[in-house]
Amino acid sequence: MRNREFLAKVQRFTAESMITNSALRRVGAAGAPRSARLFLAGLRLQGLDRLNSVGYLNWLDRVTAQLVERLPPGAQKWGPARKAINIFMRSAAYTVPLAERFRLDRVLPFL
Repeated sequence: MRNREFLAKVQRFTAESMITNSALRRVGAAGAPRSARLFLAGLRLQGLDRLNSVGYLNWLDRVTAQLVERLPPGAQKWGPARKAINIFMRSAAYTVPLAERFRLDRVLPFL
């Protein structure tokens, strides 16, 4: 297995194991956790290591808005989308293959 494929599988596993139904309960529509998992499994993590705190917050706002659009109608809310991203990013930063490849230790202070 190539490294890129392995990292994609680790990222997908991280999204699937962290964004549970209970993590996004009561968001107003069925399918919200699944939509969030799919979005986060494909989230581009390259370049985060070059961001300062303001840059990370701008990235976080942009990605949150993108996830809100991907959630099903009735669940398109900022709060649950931000929560899902925060849960995912914390886990990704603690997951060695992702943390090493994308130098996520640099974003830990912003989490």
